Amino acid sequence: MIIRDFDLRDYDEIFSDVNEFVIRGFLILFLFNSPNNWERPDVNVIVARLSQLIDLGFQLTSNDIENVLFLFEHRINEIGGLLMNSFQIIRKELKSDIARSCLIQTIKPGRNFKKTDLLEFLINLKKL
Repeated sequence: MIIRDFDLRDYDEIFSDVNEFVIRGFLILFLFNSPNNWERPDVNVIVARLSQLIDLGFQLTSNDIENVLFLFEHRINEIGGLLMNSFQIIRKELKSDIARSCLIQTIKPGRNFKKTDLLEFLINLKKL
């Protein structure tokens, strides 16, 4: 509730300043170097974690979603659908609408894509 207290004091920037912690929460759920006994979280686990963060005052913006997808670009075919299903539940939006807003962020100059998997993933969702 500390974050909400800042909002009451006209410091709206706190949301953008600390939203990177939402992304770090995904790092905990999806380890880069997963041990053999690691189990992939399901939608319920991801939604529960996001809900905890949102209850603390964090916001799941389109920019945050795009950053998470970009972060996991190398595993987008493995976990992209799981992430989008979770985002859809939290945001209560169609996956195609979420993909459209992320696509706008993704095509901005300066993104250094190793592969085109993320772009293809978002374009295919946008067609839904």
